[in-house]
Amino acid sequence: MAVNSVDLTNCDSEPVHTPGYIQAFGALVVASESDLVIGHASANCKQYLSQVPQDLLGLHLSAFLGPDLFADLQSRSLVPTRPDYLNPLKCQFSDGQGNRRTLDCLVHAHDENILLEFFEAPPDTVEHDGLEIVRRQIVSEPTLPRSSSEICTAAARMFRRFTGYDRVMVYRFHEDNHGEVVAESTDQPDSFLGLHYPASDIPEPVRRLFAASTIRMIADVDDEPISVLADPDSGDQRPIDLSHAKLRGVSPIHVEYLRNMGVRASLSAPIVVKGRLWGLISCHHSGPKALPLRLLHTCELIGSIVASFLHGLRSSEHLDALLAVQALSHHIERRCHEGMSLFEALRLYAPSVNHRLKTDTLVVQIGDDGFVAGEKLEQIPNLSVLRSHAVAGMLVSDHLGNFDGRVLTGGNACAGGALLMLSEDGSDYVFLGRRNYAHTVTWGGDITKSVTVEEGGRLRISPRRSFQAFKQTVSGRSRPFESGQRELLGHFRRSLVALRSAERERLAWREKEIAEANQAVMQAQLLHSARISSMGELASSIAHELAQPLTAITNYVNACRQEIRNLGQTLPADISELMDDALAEADRAGAIVHGLRNFIEHGDLEPSELNIEESVRDGVGLMISGGLAFGVEVALDIDGNLPKVWADPVQIEQVLFNLVRNAAEAMDGGSEKRVAVSAKLNEKREVEVTVRDSGPGVPSEVKAAIFHPFQTTKRGGLGIGLSVCRTIIEAHGGRIWLADTQPGAEFHFTLPVG
Repeated sequence: MAVNSVDLTNCDSEPVHTPGYIQAFGALVVASESDLVIGHASANCKQYLSQVPQDLLGLHLSAFLGPDLFADLQSRSLVPTRPDYLNPLKCQFSDGQGNRRTLDCLVHAHDENILLEFFEAPPDTVEHDGLEIVRRQIVSEPTLPRSSSEICTAAARMFRRFTGYDRVMVYRFHEDNHGEVVAESTDQPDSFLGLHYPASDIPEPVRRLFAASTIRMIADVDDEPISVLADPDSGDQRPIDLSHAKLRGVSPIHVEYLRNMGVRASLSAPIVVKGRLWGLISCHHSGPKALPLRLLHTCELIGSIVASFLHGLRSSEHLDALLAVQALSHHIERRCHEGMSLFEALRLYAPSVNHRLKTDTLVVQIGDDGFVAGEKLEQIPNLSVLRSHAVAGMLVSDHLGNFDGRVLTGGNACAGGALLMLSEDGSDYVFLGRRNYAHTVTWGGDITKSVTVEEGGRLRISPRRSFQAFKQTVSGRSRPFESGQRELLGHFRRSLVALRSAERERLAWREKEIAEANQAVMQAQLLHSARISSMGELASSIAHELAQPLTAITNYVNACRQEIRNLGQTLPADISELMDDALAEADRAGAIVHGLRNFIEHGDLEPSELNIEESVRDGVGLMISGGLAFGVEVALDIDGNLPKVWADPVQIEQVLFNLVRNAAEAMDGGSEKRVAVSAKLNEKREVEVTVRDSGPGVPSEVKAAIFHPFQTTKRGGLGIGLSVCRTIIEAHGGRIWLADTQPGAEFHFTLPVG
């Protein structure tokens, strides 16, 4: 440590995971994971294992443990887990005088070493049935609390009941890593409940160890640390990584800290929620205290259950908040889809935005428009300054003074907030402000640490000596944004970015369409007459070309009938009927062509009072007689009391023909081919016709444009049939649409009654 570089962060660089020594309530033996040869042993091995450490160094584990224990060790997974599920090896060692000593051995592998920790195995003081009762209490007791405070209080009470420590506290870490005692169980006259402690009391390396391990016991701070000796013949003299070792030695700074608090023994069980160190169950005792492994396992179980309950509670609360924000986003999105601008939608839902995201003031700037809603704060920060500090389009802070020095810190100032960028050019953004949160924090003693001058002039950080509570007024910050709230803000921003992007795209397309329309209006006027003339000529040409073969068909059929008569043959009745049907269908085709020509040329209809049931049957029959519905089962369901409509029967039959034909072709190759055609009077007193098939349905990617020209799902199709259907129905004053159903496709069209 450099002489002139002493500050509170020096504790963060202390190698607490490799102290080079262990605590005295057990012994340690370390073997290489590659060759299983012992390379390190604690200096107190004689006391526990009846062998001096020098005799162990260089031994193979099988020779040290014996064949049975060695086989048991090899059958186990040695990877550290959370929780540890403490399951020790039962070992016996001779003291050289014919007596055998039973020890518990915890084994784990870490950093290319196998660590064996040996502990006294005292006779069980709790019967097996009694232990089961204890475990059931552990599982059942926390099920009643409904808040984190009640869960932590129950945990502190159970820990003290099962361990006997003088004081048990639940210590929660805040966003800035300082801690607060949120629950306590003690028989001591003083109380630490509600006291806050600086982040430097539990430095970052220690927090990392707590997050990675499960339980930490310090048996007696007055015990002399036990050195870990290395095999002098080994090439690896590095200190052993004791991150997961129960016997890991205690930092001198922490020893001094506990002594200053009047604590001689301690136990800490980390509470890890969603992979993050939420807090600690911290136990203090005025005398030496070491728990047997079985009781340590009980403590570990309590800690894991508490973490699970807190995780469940936190997940439930976060899910409720997320669903509320999603519902708010959905309401805003729905308004935008109904035609409201994002700016107006945010103005409409401004109170809900502040309520759901727990902010006081909403500032919205979209393009050239802006507004402020909510609580009127004395000063809004310079948002252009904040924009330069946004990361991934967002800046969230409870201390905006770090970015804008002009932010007020007192009264009703905006001390914290979230800036959500909605566009890359910075012209669109939302700012959610939180007022200054002036409050009093009660610290557990003076939060500064003193500097001690050691021999040689070196400086060392000393732990705090005073733990007398003192109050500090904190100002210049808002209420903090917790990680879950940051996630909600991110979700809300992504929703707004998508809506604003879509809105910008719509505006751009609208401007483009207006410009193109203005540019084309003159051309449209000039081309209108020519286009009508050309389409009329095309329609006349098509009608003329089709009229000839239709006339020829009629003539050929009549000629066949006459030739049979000339031969003196009597035409069978069924053949005569088929010839009559052929002539009728040829006439019908001619009428359709004639009608389409008139419609294309002039938009003309030839309406009459129409019975829709007859049109449905004729349109379906036209397709069936043409052989297009081979293998298709067609079911009709027509209300017999339908009023008549004023429509062109040829055109309506053409619509039905197209819809039923499309349905039949869509089911080609399917095992089940059914088309249902129905007609009824709907709530608007329109005649509504439905054509539904059992085919695969319309692909989602073409649904939106299914009635546009040249949109088709059929190989070789032109994509004009449904476009013509829409034109015909709309010319009659009706509507046509595709219903959202699966499986199959369901088309509807309406005709006004009259």
